[in-house]
Amino acid sequence: MPTRRDRPYTDIGVTSFILSGYPNLEETSIPGKVLLPVFRAKWEQRRNASAVGI
Repeated sequence: MPTRRDRPYTDIGVTSFILSGYPNLEETSIPGKVLLPVFRAKWEQRRNASAVGI
């Protein structure tokens, strides 16, 4: 069940998290190279929309 802290993530389309205690180097590089640019673009869209009042 989503909470208030989850809302920014659900607003940009995140539906689940994978929590791993010991990721190896290859596993940690994927979010940095692939996912972070997508998140940054979505956060920027969200920030711009809130600044405009949408």
